[in-house]
Amino acid sequence: MYYIATRMEFIISFLLAALATWLIVFVPPYEKWVYEKTPAVSQEDIMSSSRGSTGYKAGEGIPVAKTYDEMSTEESWIYFTMEINSNQLLPTGIYKRVEGSISKYETNKRKVALCRNRYIYAQFYILTLEDGKKIPILIDDKEMKKDIIIKLPICSLDSGYGLAEYYYERGCDKSIVEKLYEVDAYGPFINAINAYANGEEMKKFRSNQTTAAIIVFLVVLFGSVTLLFLISKAMGKNNK
Repeated sequence: MYYIATRMEFIISFLLAALATWLIVFVPPYEKWVYEKTPAVSQEDIMSSSRGSTGYKAGEGIPVAKTYDEMSTEESWIYFTMEINSNQLLPTGIYKRVEGSISKYETNKRKVALCRNRYIYAQFYILTLEDGKKIPILIDDKEMKKDIIIKLPICSLDSGYGLAEYYYERGCDKSIVEKLYEVDAYGPFINAINAYANGEEMKKFRSNQTTAAIIVFLVVLFGSVTLLFLISKAMGKNNK
């Protein structure tokens, strides 16, 4: 009976430790707090650095684009930001894991909600520009405010692993994108998250998150095992 009781105490303690770790380390919106504390990136910062800037808060000098033509120059695509109305966005329900080296698409919102505690998932929207042109845009909607006017982070046009790629991986013709959303299936999309999701700030946060999870789990496990043992011991004395 003593061995069974000890094993049960450990199982209960393990479950309590796992639950406490999840609630303390993974449930609060730490990603949003990290984003809010991350300094904005200015045009001068972009010019003096070779790192990507998509997804960071737009600072001084970042041009504000309203049409597709304003997202590039004759030589290349540029970094820009946008101020859009929320009714310009049509959600597709297609999410992409943008943090880490693995690009993974997901449409199950429950899986996305669970996985978001460890990785950033962004959703593809269809954005209708002021000139009437429609274009896919990849946004971390967990960070978006529910305002009518939305100030986007730094954006850039992107041609890799976009909305059309999701259908291609599932054996569908890319033209299905054009039929569903009235956008160019082979054209670029607006990326508003990738560089920040893989930047030093998020890497440091994930490292601290892992360390905190280990510490919280061990502390709660040891504390609950000790507490249950003392309770069991006290109850044993009272029964004598």
